[in-house]
Amino acid sequence: MSTIRVAALQPKRRTLSFKLSYAEALEQVRRNLDELAGLAEDAARQGCQIIGFPEDTLGTLEWEAGNPGQLHTFLREAEALMLERLGAVAAK
Repeated sequence: MSTIRVAALQPKRRTLSFKLSYAEALEQVRRNLDELAGLAEDAARQGCQIIGFPEDTLGTLEWEAGNPGQLHTFLREAEALMLERLGAVAAK
């Protein structure tokens, strides 16, 4: 029987305030992804093969509620950043 190590990752406070501008919110998404990627890399070094991220991984839920007019464009951009950043970690 083989062992599979699983990690559940939860960064520190990552919620984006609805008061942030579009650019500020996207920058916070980048910082959140940097933290998540670092945690994922740490977990991988400890032998984890599967990593679970929290719901609202990017921390955008509050920002989304306060900025419905920009939501579609913002989420496309944030998702692309997430796939690129976390995809690179997964590829390692």
